[in-house]
Amino acid sequence: MADARRSVGAPALIFERLAQPLDRQGNPVAVARTHDIKALRSSVERELRCLLNTRVALDIDTLEGRERTTIDYGLPDLSAFPLGNSEAMQRLVRHVSRTISVYEPRLRVHEVALEPLTRRGDALLARVSGNIEVGTIVEPVLFDIAVGEALGGNDDD
Repeated sequence: MADARRSVGAPALIFERLAQPLDRQGNPVAVARTHDIKALRSSVERELRCLLNTRVALDIDTLEGRERTTIDYGLPDLSAFPLGNSEAMQRLVRHVSRTISVYEPRLRVHEVALEPLTRRGDALLARVSGNIEVGTIVEPVLFDIAVGEALGGNDDD
């Protein structure tokens, strides 16, 4: 009987495996099929950055009244959540938590906190804490994700 080998780590996302990254000279780089803890953490963080900086085209009320699907990827328009309005910010926190739970299933969110970024008045910092849970891996994490492009700011400042 053949010796069964057990791999340690978590499978890389299909898009990570399909993408062909290039080195500095423009040569294809081998893509790992599995991630160790550090690579898994980086993968989740990369996905969170994309997720929280993508806007869904639906209005907030429609989005809140239905199950999220692939076409609903991202957050609603952030201009509907004034930074100085605590009720609006709590609503946005709920959207961020729900969005992560739907589109990044490797992360079990414990808490989301939002605060203005000091260097840009129209941007937010999303502080997301929880556990990465994949197979037997359970890794506590804290991510600070800048959410700014969607607030109508430009990068000229």
